[in-house]
Amino acid sequence: MVHHISRTRGPGGVARDFFWYISNDKLIIQKISSDRNADGRLYIGNNWANQGKRCFTKDEISAALYWLLGRFGGADFPLANNVEQLRNGAEIDGFGVALYRVNRNVYYAQGSSYLGVVLEHFGILIFVRTAPTIAWRFADSYAAPYHNAASIADRVNECFTTGN
Repeated sequence: MVHHISRTRGPGGVARDFFWYISNDKLIIQKISSDRNADGRLYIGNNWANQGKRCFTKDEISAALYWLLGRFGGADFPLANNVEQLRNGAEIDGFGVALYRVNRNVYYAQGSSYLGVVLEHFGILIFVRTAPTIAWRFADSYAAPYHNAASIADRVNECFTTGN
């Protein structure tokens, strides 16, 4: 099992380190704490309010991506994972809302900031550097009008199989 270390896209340059891996047909995302042990080594562990690791299945990822493709096509879409706005149903459409539609759990939807970076690694999403907020768009090969849920699901399956 290969572990990858990545960094989120943070507003104003604030970013969080995390590692991720695929195990038992789930993408597991784990935050790397900024806490250091007494000997100065970085502590790697659960720092998410004792709620455990974030786990996403192939089907959940594919469903969220398909919803985003239907809503945005090749256009930019925002992170959109504000806790209060998700709870109140007031959040604008975006990646966090897509995950919330798959699993009505705010903690789960908040994983969009990490999952987006992993999907960049897989070549499915492209980070939009010029957007005023954190935003992505589909890579051209997935945003084309002839693509559908099957092509996105095929790519997600390939990523889960190969890790790339």
